[in-house]
Amino acid sequence: MHDRYRRRLKDLPLAEQGFVIRLVVRRFICEAADCPRRTFAERFSRLTAP
Repeated sequence: MHDRYRRRLKDLPLAEQGFVIRLVVRRFICEAADCPRRTFAERFSRLTAP
């Protein structure tokens, strides 16, 4: 793990109540010499869309 940052997700109101999901996203460093992306963040594909 290289770093982490916070991400806020907002969604449409549910039963007239708005809500925010707060996530802590981890950033990683790829140490492979042939890796095309030096750093990358974890994804929450089951929770969000890119």
